[in-house]
Amino acid sequence: MIKKVGLTISVILYFSALIFLLGMRDSLPPWGFSINQWIVSAVFSVALAAALLVILLTRGVNGFAAKVKFSYFLVVTLSILILSAIYFSDISISRVIVLYSLVFLAAVVLAFLLTRNAALHILFSVMSLLFILSNYNYDWKKIGENHASKKKSVYVFSSYHDLKVTNLKVDLDPDWKGSGGALAHVDNEQGLLISADGSAFKLVFNASSVESTKIDFNSPLELAHYREQAPNPNHWYRITDALYYPKLSHLFLTYTFWHQEKQCYAIRLSSVNFDLSTYQQKGNWSLLYESSPCVNRVNNESGARMAVLDSDRLMFTIGNFYYDHIDVSKFADSSYGKTYTLDFNTSEIKVFTTGHRNSQGLLVDDGEIWSTEHGPFGGDELNLLIKGNDYGWPYKSYGTDYSKKILIASNTVGDHSESTRPVYAWIPSIGISNIIRYKGNEFPAWQDDLIIGSLRGMGHGYSLQRVRIREGRAVTVEKINTGKAIRDVTELPDGRLLLWSGKDVLQLVEQSENVFSQCSGCHAMRPSVNGEGPSLAGVVNSEVASAKRYIYSPALTEFGGKWTVSRLDRFLKNPQAVVPGTTMNFSGIEDEATRQEIIKYLNEIQVNPDK
Repeated sequence: MIKKVGLTISVILYFSALIFLLGMRDSLPPWGFSINQWIVSAVFSVALAAALLVILLTRGVNGFAAKVKFSYFLVVTLSILILSAIYFSDISISRVIVLYSLVFLAAVVLAFLLTRNAALHILFSVMSLLFILSNYNYDWKKIGENHASKKKSVYVFSSYHDLKVTNLKVDLDPDWKGSGGALAHVDNEQGLLISADGSAFKLVFNASSVESTKIDFNSPLELAHYREQAPNPNHWYRITDALYYPKLSHLFLTYTFWHQEKQCYAIRLSSVNFDLSTYQQKGNWSLLYESSPCVNRVNNESGARMAVLDSDRLMFTIGNFYYDHIDVSKFADSSYGKTYTLDFNTSEIKVFTTGHRNSQGLLVDDGEIWSTEHGPFGGDELNLLIKGNDYGWPYKSYGTDYSKKILIASNTVGDHSESTRPVYAWIPSIGISNIIRYKGNEFPAWQDDLIIGSLRGMGHGYSLQRVRIREGRAVTVEKINTGKAIRDVTELPDGRLLLWSGKDVLQLVEQSENVFSQCSGCHAMRPSVNGEGPSLAGVVNSEVASAKRYIYSPALTEFGGKWTVSRLDRFLKNPQAVVPGTTMNFSGIEDEATRQEIIKYLNEIQVNPDK
């Protein structure tokens, strides 16, 4: 009886450890799992149970049966490890922890299946229990609140302001990998987010975070129908932009649309009456515009960004949508590569400008109209739009065709003559996205600068681009790394910035509390840039006395080892006591909380490599 109870407890602990490990991927305990997470847990557990059952049923067999038993066990175990690796491929925690966890669980399974030794059962039961307890509080705070409460803050260095960037997870359908959507509206206390798959979220802003709650929403995207009926569903089938216009109480959406009968794609603009006080749509969607001709493949060159031009008109962009690849001679006569205006009163649509490749940003401000546009391979553009002007595509660009050193349509290289030139062009591309002009007080040194988001950008994106315009030209362009793709950017009423990754992450950008100020008189945070003291960029866990081009005191050089967190803490408390003879003229910091905050700042700050 005792053996059976002990065995039962062991099995429960083994599977509990496994389920807790699965929960670590999304920083949720088992009681916070979604249905999909429980299904994954069940699949893993059933696989383990099946391996266990087969071996228990074949105890005592020899020869070929024993080989089959062992082979089955090996295949199941390796399959679990492979599935685990896939499942954890985008995990945010340390890979070392994940690897340890997988090896540990494999060892538990091996020990359980290959031995009946009671001492080993007790040992691995204790290890399982310790594993569960050690991860019980692993980033699982605010259980029961929505997914946006899962957040991680990092410090980001920029020229005029040090920033705190907080990542906020939004609970989207994990099965649809599309990138799109937009921040449709923000006011003093709340906002509206529409995701790429047509889901809608109410946003509530507070002093330290943004909370998101999914709301009932009937999107015109018809994603479920598309996924069921289209022969090859593509993740670029998506909501491209969303805009709420308070004057009309209307929500406008641009999106890709699949014509089932024609088996082709177009870009649509539709609107619906939307009550922002209750976050409910009223009535049916009204189709306002559809691009033509219909193209035979869905792609990411859709453009379809919107902005209110004036009290009577909406402006929107339509990208080339790959039509220039199909028939460049007919491109000018198609709907594609243009900006348009829509009259709210008459529904009349007029062409405003031509010659655009993929305009992903649009800003109307102080009588000026700015757009941001994806170039081909290089040549992302910042354009000042003037009615009737042509901006060159597909014949003019500072970029080239992919895998070429030339723009094939015009047989030119780096030529933007005979068309309106951009105010600025990025080479390499940054994967440019939406644009705002900063007006707030959170970052006073950024007043009236253009703030532009960037996507992957061939590895050069994942950043904000701060552009200062003087006398019609870009006099400074600063890249500010944020670590995530930025598809949309908006300024909150209090001056903080809210960024949307296009997938499942909001980023809240604010000034960091300047805990480093008492160190900045002597130390810089740029790599290899030293002041009176050495640069502290990347100092946490680095070798002692390792900053380039700095001459250290003999005492610190001989100290050796690495700047671990505990070492830094002791050194900041009393430099002379830890390293007698150091030339650091500083009495130390008595307050432990202040020391820890400085170390956290040093550990988490992201320094632009091009600074």
